[in-house]
Amino acid sequence: MPSPATAPRRQRRRPRPFRCVPSLIGLVVAIAIVLAQHGWHTPKGLFLGEDIPRITDLHGLLDWRRCIGYNALSAHEADVVWSIYTFHESVYGFALTAPSEPVCQ
Repeated sequence: MPSPATAPRRQRRRPRPFRCVPSLIGLVVAIAIVLAQHGWHTPKGLFLGEDIPRITDLHGLLDWRRCIGYNALSAHEADVVWSIYTFHESVYGFALTAPSEPVCQ
């Protein structure tokens, strides 16, 4: 039996950088991208990890909602709601949701 010092370590599973939420009829109603690889950004150039004041500089005033463990700043556009997720003082994710779905996923 190997000693604890020489025992093989279990491979840690990396968290998936996105999450899809299906509806009851199989349609995707929410897509969230959190803690994705460096370089992800909004079309206006807001990058993951940026400070919260940069959100309003680029996107103006957004609807604010407190979620469990994070905040979501959101706006309606056409038939979708897009959100910017924040934790402490920085951007940590983005999401697209159907207008019928909550922004806190």
